[in-house]
Amino acid sequence: MEPEFTSDAAEDGDSEVDEATVNPKDYVDDEGFTQHDHIKICISFGGFAMLLHAFFSVVISGSQDILAGTYIPTTTILAAHVATMVIVTSFLPWCMQKIPYLWRTLMVFATMSTGTLLVITVKSVYVKIIGVSLNALGHGLGEISFLALSAFYGRFSTTSFAAGSGAGILLGQFTTPE
Repeated sequence: MEPEFTSDAAEDGDSEVDEATVNPKDYVDDEGFTQHDHIKICISFGGFAMLLHAFFSVVISGSQDILAGTYIPTTTILAAHVATMVIVTSFLPWCMQKIPYLWRTLMVFATMSTGTLLVITVKSVYVKIIGVSLNALGHGLGEISFLALSAFYGRFSTTSFAAGSGAGILLGQFTTPE
């Protein structure tokens, strides 16, 4: 004859011994991530978003300096950035599915670097506006790439990306000299 269990905890598989031996850092949540994984995800997605949006903030803050000495309105810089962003975020997600994330990241780095270098080093205002558009191209590619990548990393990645975006916009303002 087998012994009968009269405790509800034993029937449910919950026991005090199991709870005491589980390390909170080794606990795997419903999404399959540990606490250490969530920290890495938050830092990664928040950091990428902070970099993307800090560059945007720096370019927009420097728009008067870019157009100094010309009769071109300051809103031209904003229009160059926003128009490029709208085109990239509207049409490129349909094409980007076939491109691996490594190449996407390299494209983001290349376009943002080139755009920033054009804005910093070239004297021609029109080339600087092209640099702003290249920076916006990288910004848009980065957003659609990392937000698409967040589908594999759960809700913490999207939340971290949003928090990093806000932090990048705020921190970018402090990097520009007055």
